[in-house]
Amino acid sequence: MSKQNISTSFVPKEERTCWICLSSEVDGDPTSLWSRPCRCRGALKWVHQMCLHRWISEQQHNRGESEPISCQICNAKYMIVYPDCGFLYNILQSVDQLTRSLSFILTGGIIFGSFYWSAVTYGAVTVMQVYGHRQGLQAMRLTDPPLLLLGLPTIPLCLILAKTIQWESRLLVLWRNRISRLPFIQLFRRKDLPTWPVRNVEIELRSELSDIPRLVCSALALPTISTILGQLLFKRVQSATRRVLLKLITG
Repeated sequence: MSKQNISTSFVPKEERTCWICLSSEVDGDPTSLWSRPCRCRGALKWVHQMCLHRWISEQQHNRGESEPISCQICNAKYMIVYPDCGFLYNILQSVDQLTRSLSFILTGGIIFGSFYWSAVTYGAVTVMQVYGHRQGLQAMRLTDPPLLLLGLPTIPLCLILAKTIQWESRLLVLWRNRISRLPFIQLFRRKDLPTWPVRNVEIELRSELSDIPRLVCSALALPTISTILGQLLFKRVQSATRRVLLKLITG
């Protein structure tokens, strides 16, 4: 009998390698669980479950939990199923969402309240500067509280709005177009003045954004400056209100 050589071919076991941490079954943790989450083949089809969970968490942190997560190679979308976290977790999640929504409202209310009470304080100080300390306090005590709370914040607002209106430019346009042509104004004009028509130049009434801080500061400082200069220039006038008005009239 002739002996036949029977050659047996052994198929080596596939060595799994994680495509995230690049560790294999040999040099990695033998207790780690492996998974094939997508359609990738070859060296990219195996991944540690722990590495995959961490990678998905990082992707959700960068993109958001609502965005679908897919494989970077085959573009297969992962179907992520979360375990039931229980009733207590759902309550905490609802409270967290409610707190996040209310925080925007509370922040807006705090900012608005800060501006409002600052305007009320400024209005009260302005009233005491214009009327005098005692007379201003007495006038505010005799005023109804709702009317006082509505009227005092409008003082800085009216000052800023009055400062934004370039009344001198508008007055110049009115003088050129209307007032200077009146008959009784013509009587006071000199006869030797030139009679050629004056070209009306368009006056730019818009202010730049860089002028807004200067405009606001000058408007809010106007009552204080008028009070100080009124006390220095019109000492003989007893009324504080008249001193302020005289300073405003004289410029």
